[in-house]
Amino acid sequence: MSIQPILAINDLTVGFPTGTGEIQPVISSLHARVRPGEIVAIIGSSGSGKSLLAEALLGVSSRAAYVAGHLEYRGKKLDGRKLTALAGREIGLIPQSVNSLDPLMKIGKQILGDGRCTRSEMLDFFDRYQLPTNTADKYPFEISGGMARRVLIAAALLTKPEMIIADEPTPGLQTELAELVMDDLREFVKGNKAALVITHDAELALKYADRISVFYAGTTVEVGVVAHWQDDMRSDGGPFHPYTRALLDSLPGREFAAYPGTQPLPGTYSGCPFAARCPGRISECGGEIPSVRIGEAMVRCANPAVYGASKLHRREDARR
Repeated sequence: MSIQPILAINDLTVGFPTGTGEIQPVISSLHARVRPGEIVAIIGSSGSGKSLLAEALLGVSSRAAYVAGHLEYRGKKLDGRKLTALAGREIGLIPQSVNSLDPLMKIGKQILGDGRCTRSEMLDFFDRYQLPTNTADKYPFEISGGMARRVLIAAALLTKPEMIIADEPTPGLQTELAELVMDDLREFVKGNKAALVITHDAELALKYADRISVFYAGTTVEVGVVAHWQDDMRSDGGPFHPYTRALLDSLPGREFAAYPGTQPLPGTYSGCPFAARCPGRISECGGEIPSVRIGEAMVRCANPAVYGASKLHRREDARR
């Protein structure tokens, strides 16, 4: 029997009206599941729609945005009103913007809030995140952006939620602090809780996430288990999609290889958004691309010769 996800994203579409009044989707029919005990990371290049996704999940989309689909929290449909009620209680939110703190309230009062943590617990986190003790007595404008980011992370963890949604939680943090934050999220989910991390830092995601959802041009092209990606002896582990492999090969410490072409704009393509850049493109890539289940992975690719052979080639390389 499958484990009920803490958060389910069902058929999420985010778009904006054009000059003719039509809705131009930027995110199309996104589905995702976040289960107890796991960190799920959503990665992708700039312009892939990650920030719009985060805004939709946090319930702070622009008024001009068209948002369709729905979220479920522990099996129950979640609308904006319910999300607001759960935010800061059962769902901890780490927004990307450091301007999310109340500018008219001191830091300590914002964190202590309705008494879900003690002052001693707060100061322990301040020490852990290299924040001076007097940070609690300052207003947001009196601290740096990096300090504000650490405050937001500490605040989310100190509310003791069931789940954390983090939108780019580590930019601007030194490597040691970024890894410390991810260590804390790893410890957090051990309590049968969950975390969804939206990030551009693929290296950090590979190190800490249990599963990764790869985002490209507003759609998910692959969802994979990180441990399987790192096991060269598995034929059903992945990564399978050509974009996923290109993204990972571009990382420092790997091939650090640039990939030709650019990410398409919404409405400028049909079928697979990566098709124009893909050496394995076939005619079917121009139509609707179904999701294919391979073991515990999901890949959206129309050419079995591309995703079916990739892992086998890696197995042969590993044996040489």
